Amino acid sequence: MTTQKFILKEDMDGHLLSLSHPDGPYGMNWAEGSTAWGTVCIPEWPRAYEGWGEPKFRHPLKVTIQREVLENGFLQERYSFTNTTDFEVYIQKGEIQIYTPFNDSYESAAECKVHRCNAHIWCGDGASYVMSWRMGGAGPHLGLVLTEGRLAGYGIERDIKRGSNDRGDIILLSMPMRIRPKETKNIAWELFWFQEEREFFEILESKPNYIGIKGKRYVYFEPRCPLRL
Repeated sequence: MTTQKFILKEDMDGHLLSLSHPDGPYGMNWAEGSTAWGTVCIPEWPRAYEGWGEPKFRHPLKVTIQREVLENGFLQERYSFTNTTDFEVYIQKGEIQIYTPFNDSYESAAECKVHRCNAHIWCGDGASYVMSWRMGGAGPHLGLVLTEGRLAGYGIERDIKRGSNDRGDIILLSMPMRIRPKETKNIAWELFWFQEEREFFEILESKPNYIGIKGKRYVYFEPRCPLRL
């Protein structure tokens, strides 16, 4: 799939194998990892025992992935989770995991400058983003801003044999949620290109769910126990 802003290579399950800029000077793949971008891990629930054997498990959620280029040229990804059961499903913090393997690893200096990035991740509930810079500083760079749903944090899946030279696959983690029977909950974000930090935050500030705090000086107060009478 090629658009004016993105070149995408997908597998049969809708996972991204490659994401690059059509006019990028180095042909960098920004979505390179051990596990394909868009791979989703969800919890399993045990069903009734059958005889004396091991319990059988099933997924109570149906997962669908939609990928669309918007009018502004941004790439929207929506991950939908539909409760296929007749009972409510409660998702704990981090139980839904979405792989976003930004290409953050260290090879030779020459390779890193043009084909690797530093991914700066902020998972702040509904105001979450990733600012991914090419290590050499030459744009375009890749940004991600959450537009629907909530993120609790991120995890890293690493090959320990590679040590600190490979950050590993980045996995975005969901906040707790309750999904009623036949209900669908979404986690969605937009991917976009930017040239400098100022442009990145201008894009974030145009989103209604983004909260940014600026100030010359900050004062932080440690929370205290409430007064008990």
